[in-house]
Amino acid sequence: DATDRQIEQVQQDMQKRGNTGFDTTTGASKKTIYIVDRRSQLKELEKRKAAIQKEIDDLQDEARRAGVPAGWVR
Repeated sequence: DATDRQIEQVQQDMQKRGNTGFDTTTGASKKTIYIVDRRSQLKELEKRKAAIQKEIDDLQDEARRAGVPAGWVR
């Protein structure tokens, strides 16, 4: 759920502000401006979501093989 919310937030940011932007607050003490690439953030979040889903699927498969009732794993 947290990853889904992050994906949604990045997508909203992309709609409002575009695919890239500037972050002047993070590097302020170093007098540095960071470029924010929302597209790459979105790709990383989608990779994380896929990895989490694979872990869930693997656990469900393992539970099925062990004879655990399907309702217990959901």
